[in-house]
Amino acid sequence: MITSRHRPERTCIGCRATVVVDGLIRLALLDGRVVVDQRRTLPGRGAWLHPDPQCLRQAMRRKAVGAALVNRRDMGRSVPIVDPEQLADQFASAIREATRLTPGKPDR
Repeated sequence: MITSRHRPERTCIGCRATVVVDGLIRLALLDGRVVVDQRRTLPGRGAWLHPDPQCLRQAMRRKAVGAALVNRRDMGRSVPIVDPEQLADQFASAIREATRLTPGKPDR
């Protein structure tokens, strides 16, 4: 009997679709600021997005970026700093890197 390896899934905070994590970009907090975690190694909660600018726009419009990264216990303490321009630049760079490594359009 052949068993397939489990492939973790995450929900895109932009479009809310659940997909295999390989096709998503991770956001995390670094010194209270939201950054793209290209290596997927930063500690703490992560938020996941398709490598699609539309998903980033939807997440920013719904204020889902900061909300996804805050623990319920920490909600009243500090709010993550989201710099839309810096995040958009980092996100665009991550998209370029992802398309360089895996040609073709990501599954959605």
